[in-house]
Amino acid sequence: LALLTNHPVFLGVSVALETMNPTRYVVSVFDPDLTLPARDDYLEADLAAVRTAYVQAVTDSLVLAGVPGEQAKARAAKVLAIETRIAGKKLSAEQKWDFNATYQTRPYTDIKAAFSNLDLDAYFQALGLPTGGDLMVSEVDAMKERNAVLAEYPLADIKDYLQWEVL
Repeated sequence: LALLTNHPVFLGVSVALETMNPTRYVVSVFDPDLTLPARDDYLEADLAAVRTAYVQAVTDSLVLAGVPGEQAKARAAKVLAIETRIAGKKLSAEQKWDFNATYQTRPYTDIKAAFSNLDLDAYFQALGLPTGGDLMVSEVDAMKERNAVLAEYPLADIKDYLQWEVL
Protein backbone atom coordinates (compact mmCIF):
# COMPACT_ATOMS: atom_id res chain seq x y z
CA LEU A 1 0.00 0.00 0.00
CA ALA A 2 2.82 2.40 0.74
CA LEU A 3 3.95 2.11 -2.88
CA LEU A 4 0.43 2.87 -4.15
CA THR A 5 -0.68 5.58 -1.73
CA ASN A 6 2.62 7.15 -0.66
CA HIS A 7 1.37 6.60 2.89
CA PRO A 8 3.09 3.97 5.03
CA VAL A 9 0.79 1.53 6.77
CA PHE A 10 2.56 -1.00 8.94
CA LEU A 11 6.11 0.21 8.44
CA GLY A 12 7.51 3.44 7.07
CA VAL A 13 10.71 3.31 5.05
CA SER A 14 12.60 6.16 3.44
CA VAL A 15 16.09 7.28 2.55
CA ALA A 16 17.29 10.22 4.64
CA LEU A 17 20.40 12.03 5.78
CA GLU A 18 21.86 10.37 8.84
CA THR A 19 21.23 12.63 11.80
CA MET A 20 24.69 12.18 13.32
CA ASN A 21 26.55 12.27 9.98
CA PRO A 22 24.72 14.51 7.49
CA THR A 23 27.26 13.69 4.77
CA ARG A 24 25.77 10.22 4.41
CA TYR A 25 22.39 8.85 3.41
CA VAL A 26 20.85 5.93 5.30
CA VAL A 27 17.68 3.90 5.14
CA SER A 28 15.28 5.15 7.78
CA VAL A 29 12.61 2.86 9.21
CA PHE A 30 9.84 4.30 11.34
CA ASP A 31 6.43 3.64 12.77
CA PRO A 32 3.82 5.47 10.66
CA ASP A 33 1.50 8.06 12.14
CA LEU A 34 -1.88 6.94 13.34
CA THR A 35 -5.06 8.50 11.98
CA LEU A 36 -5.92 10.61 15.03
CA PRO A 37 -3.45 13.46 15.50
CA ALA A 38 -2.26 12.66 19.03
CA ARG A 39 -1.42 9.51 20.94
CA ASP A 40 -3.53 10.77 23.84
CA ASP A 41 -6.63 10.85 21.61
CA TYR A 42 -6.56 7.07 21.83
CA LEU A 43 -5.54 6.68 25.46
CA GLU A 44 -6.97 9.44 27.65
CA ALA A 45 -10.32 8.71 29.31
CA ASP A 46 -11.52 12.31 28.94
CA LEU A 47 -11.15 12.06 25.14
CA ALA A 48 -13.73 9.28 24.71
CA ALA A 49 -15.92 11.64 22.66
CA VAL A 50 -13.08 12.02 20.16
CA ARG A 51 -12.86 8.24 19.79
CA THR A 52 -16.64 7.94 19.41
CA ALA A 53 -16.62 10.55 16.65
CA TYR A 54 -13.67 8.81 15.01
CA VAL A 55 -15.46 5.44 14.94
CA GLN A 56 -18.46 7.16 13.37
CA ALA A 57 -16.25 8.83 10.73
CA VAL A 58 -14.59 5.50 9.89
CA THR A 59 -18.01 3.82 9.74
CA ASP A 60 -19.37 6.52 7.41
CA SER A 61 -16.34 6.24 5.13
CA LEU A 62 -16.65 2.48 4.91
CA VAL A 63 -20.38 2.73 4.13
CA LEU A 64 -19.58 5.19 1.33
CA ALA A 65 -17.08 2.62 0.05
CA GLY A 66 -19.85 0.02 -0.16
CA VAL A 67 -19.49 -1.84 3.15
CA PRO A 68 -22.92 -2.61 4.69
CA GLY A 69 -23.76 -0.50 7.77
CA GLU A 70 -23.43 -3.04 10.59
CA GLN A 71 -20.33 -4.55 9.04
CA ALA A 72 -18.82 -1.06 8.66
CA LYS A 73 -19.51 -0.31 12.32
CA ALA A 74 -17.81 -3.55 13.41
CA ARG A 75 -14.81 -2.84 11.18
CA ALA A 76 -14.54 0.70 12.54
CA ALA A 77 -14.42 -0.68 16.08
CA LYS A 78 -11.57 -3.01 15.03
CA VAL A 79 -9.71 -0.10 13.45
CA LEU A 80 -9.94 1.81 16.71
CA ALA A 81 -8.84 -1.25 18.71
CA ILE A 82 -5.79 -1.79 16.50
CA GLU A 83 -4.79 1.86 16.52
CA THR A 84 -5.34 2.17 20.29
CA ARG A 85 -3.10 -0.81 20.86
CA ILE A 86 -0.34 0.74 18.74
CA ALA A 87 -0.83 4.16 20.36
CA GLY A 88 -0.05 2.60 23.72
CA LYS A 89 3.47 1.86 22.47
CA LYS A 90 4.15 5.14 20.66
CA LEU A 91 6.31 7.85 22.16
CA SER A 92 4.54 10.56 24.12
CA ALA A 93 4.74 14.15 22.91
CA GLU A 94 7.41 14.81 25.55
CA GLN A 95 9.44 11.74 24.58
CA LYS A 96 9.47 12.85 20.94
CA TRP A 97 11.59 15.84 22.00
CA ASP A 98 14.24 13.51 23.50
CA PHE A 99 16.93 13.01 20.87
CA ASN A 100 18.06 9.70 22.38
CA ALA A 101 14.50 8.36 22.28
CA THR A 102 13.96 9.29 18.64
CA TYR A 103 17.37 8.65 17.08
CA GLN A 104 18.63 5.09 17.09
CA THR A 105 20.55 2.94 14.68
CA ARG A 106 19.94 -0.78 14.51
CA PRO A 107 21.26 -3.53 12.26
CA TYR A 108 18.91 -4.58 9.49
CA THR A 109 18.82 -8.06 11.01
CA ASP A 110 17.41 -6.67 14.30
CA ILE A 111 14.58 -4.86 12.53
CA LYS A 112 13.90 -7.91 10.37
CA ALA A 113 13.63 -10.03 13.54
CA ALA A 114 11.39 -7.42 15.23
CA PHE A 115 9.12 -7.44 12.18
CA SER A 116 9.02 -11.20 11.73
CA ASN A 117 5.44 -11.21 10.41
CA LEU A 118 6.32 -9.10 7.38
CA ASP A 119 8.65 -10.18 4.59
CA LEU A 120 11.07 -7.30 5.10
CA ASP A 121 13.51 -8.59 2.47
CA ALA A 122 10.78 -8.56 -0.20
CA TYR A 123 9.57 -5.11 0.94
CA PHE A 124 13.06 -3.62 0.76
CA GLN A 125 13.73 -5.31 -2.60
CA ALA A 126 10.47 -3.88 -3.99
CA LEU A 127 11.66 -0.44 -2.90
CA GLY A 128 15.11 -1.02 -4.42
CA LEU A 129 16.80 -0.81 -1.01
CA PRO A 130 19.67 -2.91 0.34
CA THR A 131 18.87 -5.69 2.81
CA GLY A 132 21.70 -5.20 5.24
CA GLY A 133 23.75 -2.68 7.15
CA ASP A 134 22.54 -0.27 9.77
CA LEU A 135 19.15 1.44 9.69
CA MET A 136 18.11 4.68 11.34
CA VAL A 137 14.98 3.79 13.33
CA SER A 138 12.36 5.45 15.49
CA GLU A 139 9.36 4.22 17.47
CA VAL A 140 10.72 0.66 17.71
CA ASP A 141 8.22 -0.38 20.40
CA ALA A 142 5.30 0.76 18.25
CA MET A 143 6.75 -1.12 15.27
CA LYS A 144 6.98 -4.25 17.41
CA GLU A 145 3.33 -3.78 18.40
CA ARG A 146 2.31 -3.59 14.73
CA ASN A 147 4.18 -6.84 14.19
CA ALA A 148 2.22 -8.40 17.06
CA VAL A 149 -1.02 -7.16 15.50
CA LEU A 150 -0.07 -8.93 12.26
CA ALA A 151 0.44 -12.15 14.21
CA GLU A 152 -2.58 -11.99 16.49
CA TYR A 153 -5.41 -10.63 14.34
CA PRO A 154 -7.11 -12.82 11.73
CA LEU A 155 -6.18 -12.06 8.13
CA ALA A 156 -9.73 -10.77 7.49
CA ASP A 157 -9.27 -8.11 10.19
CA ILE A 158 -5.91 -7.07 8.75
CA LYS A 159 -7.51 -6.73 5.32
CA ASP A 160 -10.29 -4.61 6.83
CA TYR A 161 -7.72 -2.39 8.50
CA LEU A 162 -5.81 -2.03 5.23
CA GLN A 163 -9.03 -1.13 3.43
CA TRP A 164 -9.51 1.70 5.92
CA GLU A 165 -5.93 2.82 5.33
CA VAL A 166 -6.55 3.00 1.58
CA LEU A 167 -9.68 5.09 2.09
